[in-house]
Amino acid sequence: MGRRIIIVYITNIMTLRRGFMPIILHSSGLYSLEAQKRFMQIVEESGLERKAVIITTADPEHAAGNGHTVQTRDMFEGLNFVVDFLDLATEPAGQLAHYSIIYLNGGNPFILLAELKNSGADRILQDLHQKGHLIIGHSAGAAVLGTTIEHFLLLNTESNSSNLTDFSGLELVQAIVLPNSNRYEERESVIELLEFSIERPEPLLKIEDNHFYVYERPTPEQRLDPEFILRKLEDAGLAKYRPDIAKLLFPSLKMKLHAVSDTEIVIGSSRVGGGADLPGDADWPEWDECPYTFIAQINLSELPEGHGLLLPEDGLLSFFYASAAMYEDYAFHGDPTTCRVIYTPPSSFKWLSTLSIPESLLQADPQVVLSPAKIIFNPDLCVPESESAYLEALGLGWGGDHIEYERYWNIFKGNLDDPQTYHVPLHRLLGHPDQIQGDMQIQCAKMFRWSSFDTSISAEEEERFARDALEWRLLLQIDCDEAANIEWVGAGRIYFWIREEDLVQQVFDRVICIVQNT
Repeated sequence: MGRRIIIVYITNIMTLRRGFMPIILHSSGLYSLEAQKRFMQIVEESGLERKAVIITTADPEHAAGNGHTVQTRDMFEGLNFVVDFLDLATEPAGQLAHYSIIYLNGGNPFILLAELKNSGADRILQDLHQKGHLIIGHSAGAAVLGTTIEHFLLLNTESNSSNLTDFSGLELVQAIVLPNSNRYEERESVIELLEFSIERPEPLLKIEDNHFYVYERPTPEQRLDPEFILRKLEDAGLAKYRPDIAKLLFPSLKMKLHAVSDTEIVIGSSRVGGGADLPGDADWPEWDECPYTFIAQINLSELPEGHGLLLPEDGLLSFFYASAAMYEDYAFHGDPTTCRVIYTPPSSFKWLSTLSIPESLLQADPQVVLSPAKIIFNPDLCVPESESAYLEALGLGWGGDHIEYERYWNIFKGNLDDPQTYHVPLHRLLGHPDQIQGDMQIQCAKMFRWSSFDTSISAEEEERFARDALEWRLLLQIDCDEAANIEWVGAGRIYFWIREEDLVQQVFDRVICIVQNT
């Protein structure tokens, strides 16, 4: 997938009962009944005092007598709130602490951000948000809550009359916030925004006129809660898909690697790299006379209790991949036998020994031997990637309704995932893949039948492959990681796939491995 752009088409929200206070962002005011209903839901569930302040600093046009300001005050008072105005240019920012709800009005984002910083209100708001105060951003007030307002320089919609040079926002929202986004649909503006945002790690969060969005950071506990995830699906305007997506919430174990020395290795324990532990009579497996690289072994009895994975309760799963051949043998690509997974039952553990790594692998260039690293398992709950056979079958994929596709990828999934400012290795056992490119399920279906490069596939056969693709599940994903000296070509990842029928029956000799890279 390329850059992630969050496009807000809908007005559903869900509050955090635990963890961080939500932040309400909107383009045109909380004047609709739906907006006020959701606002009050947050207030009541959080037990907030009905006392609000409206920051009117954005520019003289948005002073206390301005139409939006008066209408917002009337809205609050109609909901039985005590309301005050505060102009940071003339009044101390410390007064903000007296209000449970802080409303940043619209206007000129450069003037507003400059005054927030000059008055110290930026730091005060950051502190108050952590203490449970509800912050609402209206238009420019929403924009300054993001990571930057530099994008407004590209759009030339507002004058930087305050001569602001530091465009970094309050970073209460980890996104580039663009309110009234439908006003910037000219091709030149779209291209400039895309070029600007693609250089940054955070997403571009677009909020159309008359829409609002509640930004929230799920706690680790909420990320494991199926009900929370399905409510977020509804928040994205995709409630009709709830029953289907509920069936596709797959448990997973994220894996964190820690380098170990050869002397620290325990035979039969879970690890990545080093020599493979196999029963004494086993030979090092090969593909077309080329030794496989040993990738990992998982001692199933070491998995966290209640993990919910469709795996045997105990035994050892050993994963191999023909890494050396990947660089040398054209026949490698499209061959479903380029990996191997071996299951060793616990009854054979007494014969386990660590096999020596074949010399040809040690001498391979580029390097294909992984250094030993122990594995720490952490539970996760995965939703399907936006480009997957599952979503295509539901009409929710790239080949379906593009608006709903955007809602799934950019709003639903984008709000579940944290943006990464640097590479964090993503290893996982079962669940859904963290894709670098597109769908791999259809690729598995074709590889399984040796049809990866068949250019004469009929429409009927394509339909059959689309059905077969739904049978394939991620088994193991291994990323680049310095802890085990893993460097896949193109900063990529490798993915082991298994048919669901084989997974249920615990048959591991028909696994397929696919590489993706940037």
